[in-house]
Amino acid sequence: MPPKRATKRDRASSNDGAAVKKQKTAAHSKPAFAKTAGSKQAKPSSVPKFAPAKTPVSAPKKQPIVERKAPVPTSDDEWDDAADGDNGFITDEDDNGMEVDGGDSAAAAPKQRSAHDREAQRESRKQQSELKTLRKAKDPAYPLVIALKKQWERLRRHDLPSEDRETLMTQMMEQAKGRITELIFKHDASRIVQCMVKYGNEEQRQQIAQELKGRFVELSRSMYGRFMTLRLLKYTAAVRPMIIGEFKGHLPKNIRHLIACYVIEGIFSDYCNAKEKHHMLQEFYHPEYRTFKTDVPLAEIVQKHDKKQILHNLLTVIRPCIEKGILGDLTIVQRIALDYVDLASDAERSTLFESLHPELVAILHNREGALLAMRAITYGSAKDRKTIAKGFKDYIMKIASEEYGHWVLLQFIDTVDDTKLSATTILKEIDWSALAENKYLRKTVLFMLVGRSTRQFAPVVLDALVQQGKKDPYRRYTELLDAVSPALLETTTKHVIDWLKDPELAPFAVEVLVRTRFPNDAHAKDAALDDIVDALRSGDRDDTFLRNVKTLVQYHAAWARNQGKAKVKEGYTDEGHAELDATIRETCSAFAARIFKGLLPEQLLDLATGAGTFVALALCEAEATKDAAIKVLAPHVAEIEASGAKGSATLVQVLKA
Repeated sequence: MPPKRATKRDRASSNDGAAVKKQKTAAHSKPAFAKTAGSKQAKPSSVPKFAPAKTPVSAPKKQPIVERKAPVPTSDDEWDDAADGDNGFITDEDDNGMEVDGGDSAAAAPKQRSAHDREAQRESRKQQSELKTLRKAKDPAYPLVIALKKQWERLRRHDLPSEDRETLMTQMMEQAKGRITELIFKHDASRIVQCMVKYGNEEQRQQIAQELKGRFVELSRSMYGRFMTLRLLKYTAAVRPMIIGEFKGHLPKNIRHLIACYVIEGIFSDYCNAKEKHHMLQEFYHPEYRTFKTDVPLAEIVQKHDKKQILHNLLTVIRPCIEKGILGDLTIVQRIALDYVDLASDAERSTLFESLHPELVAILHNREGALLAMRAITYGSAKDRKTIAKGFKDYIMKIASEEYGHWVLLQFIDTVDDTKLSATTILKEIDWSALAENKYLRKTVLFMLVGRSTRQFAPVVLDALVQQGKKDPYRRYTELLDAVSPALLETTTKHVIDWLKDPELAPFAVEVLVRTRFPNDAHAKDAALDDIVDALRSGDRDDTFLRNVKTLVQYHAAWARNQGKAKVKEGYTDEGHAELDATIRETCSAFAARIFKGLLPEQLLDLATGAGTFVALALCEAEATKDAAIKVLAPHVAEIEASGAKGSATLVQVLKA
């Protein structure tokens, strides 16, 4: 043990020194220092307590307290500064009697440690290291760990030849045979066994798994052993049923364990099929299913058992995970929460959602979490939705750019009747320049344009949305469209030609040009259309571009056919659908007229006899331009027929009709 450093209290002050100190204290009228818990003496006040009323007193300049460097801890029984009365800081007065804080000296320098002190410290560390080694040597597995560590340093090298690795693995397996359980709970030895599982062959992995048989639940609760369970699940498919089977009946207890819960999550999300997941979830419904499994759905289980008891069982799992802040990491608990929400009453849902609000941003990155967040939006009150919107505000771009996160924004748009809240929450946070980079961001914006369109959204997405708003759907749709149209059209106009040539971006650009609304500005889209006409006049014959120009002209006809088959109309109500139909018809007619007007007769003929045959055909079929277009092209039927261009035969039939 190093010698104890003498402090001011330990040194006896001389009579003269005491007199000088007393005189100095009286001269400055300093009050007695009060002892505190964090220091030996409290810092003296810089202003005298009984100073004369008109005498200005300047506060002495404070000097920083210099922290001494304490010895690096090397063992559990190391000497403790606090226990010896030395808190590791220079006291109010250093060894030379110089005051560090509130004294008369201009500056206070830290005391220089003598060579003797440094030598004593080195000796102390050496002794501590030796004691640590002696303590470890008492462990029967210590010699084995030391031997395996040396081999492990070679085994984990990426440049080790495969032949040498096989030989080394054989040697290590022989040494560790029958002693895996002694190694697996140690932080350093556990890494060695994990590495052996990674680089071993199938037979060696199964041998390790067999030695651990019956202890995988215990391993999952260990800080270091849990990684062994996950390694075996990852690398050895043959032992997965054995490992998963050991958790049967132990899920409700271990899902609340801060370490074991991640092993259960790994099993649920990565190594179970739908049937096995259902069997795992049943253990949380009722104790009966910890032993006896069934394939019946939750709705039938509720009929067999007390619903309140099932809700209580689910809540005892959900609440601790929310309190510990791990709900976002556990999809199995998110699934349990979904079941709870589907069974609970409105009051019970509301109570759960209040505690969930801070966690929503963290859980919506996967399917279960996104569905849970959508339920919170759907069943929440107007106040709840404002709270949710406030929590989302700084993360809109990240949420909108994720596969499942953007589902939550679709539900928000489709449910919240306060369109101003939707606009301020979502639209103001969108980086419009990023539309071309992320398809999920485009889907989020596209939902404001087309709503529940089966042409643009997969059934799995539309089925996940729950219609809950009270406002007329078409009214909500038009209010959002008016808010999003200016910024969206401006961005699209800048890149309209490039986007119409891109197979992924073209459908989005077409929807923007057709659907954006400008009730008070009939010429808002002229700039984009002029760019399209200029490209046609300049001879741009890109196949994708021409195909999408044709789509712009024929958009209404294709949309009307689709709506005739759709079960749910985009306008939702008959009035809304009729108004939307008239708006799209008018827009497409205006597009056709502007494109036809911008083309010279010879340019239209060039389209008809070349790659743009379908553009010419669309103009000949559009209500606004068919008479004028047929009049221009009819004299050239023979030339069009002789061109042999794709679609020329159909165009000739229209011209001859």
